[in-house]
Amino acid sequence: MGIMDFDRLEQQYGITLLPAEPEAMVIPAAELLQASRMEEFLDHYRSLLRADNRQPAAAFTAVSFGGAGLALQYCVSVHDRAPDFSLDNLVLQMSLSSKRPDISFRPLHWRERESPEGELPRRQWLAEVLAGFYSGQARPLLESLSAASGLHISQLWGQLPTWFYRDIRQLLEEERRERVKARISDDYRFLREGLEARSVFGRSRNPFAAQIRALEPLVDPNRLPLMKTACCLNYMTEDYGYCYTCPRLNEEQRTLVAESYRARH
Repeated sequence: MGIMDFDRLEQQYGITLLPAEPEAMVIPAAELLQASRMEEFLDHYRSLLRADNRQPAAAFTAVSFGGAGLALQYCVSVHDRAPDFSLDNLVLQMSLSSKRPDISFRPLHWRERESPEGELPRRQWLAEVLAGFYSGQARPLLESLSAASGLHISQLWGQLPTWFYRDIRQLLEEERRERVKARISDDYRFLREGLEARSVFGRSRNPFAAQIRALEPLVDPNRLPLMKTACCLNYMTEDYGYCYTCPRLNEEQRTLVAESYRARH
């Protein structure tokens, strides 16, 4: 199983074991299922982003909670352990120390479920772990975000697939153990193909089954940017425009964004 890489969990997925700074905003994640609490949180976040409405804050929060999903995927595939990332066990911490607010999630208690021995028992365990997280934790949170912001739920699920695809690819490049590489690939395939869309995600189609499209390189010819499967609404915040990877851009607009980026770099 190996030693859990808590630095990776914090730096790449926003899962931290450290309490927030005194000036940070701290909210028990389960409270965000309450309409009034979610609206209060999004209004505060929106004001920090200098956005005119709650929708960018909702999209950014969905991305942040997606980090918990990716951390779970990493832990089950690389370490054969499933940490408890239930909303009742998580605290949202919003730090104001950087240019933009930075959201992390802190488990109140670090609890893990180890995978059983054997291929079939492990597959049943994996199905239970992933279905439980997405149906019982991510789905209620994203539905609460949608209700409080007016942003369609598909836009919130759509914040995750490209990030997952990119991170899984990075994990496969880093991993040297063939057995673990195979498990990373198999578990990711199960996330995309093995979970029932309606009962788990409340959608007609599994959002992680989205097709990921590579774009022309910006600077490094060996690094292909990946188009996002949904706009992150970055353009609705102060002083920010459209991302090069935004699916809303046509090819002419994307070329202009690329030229502007290259001129600055």
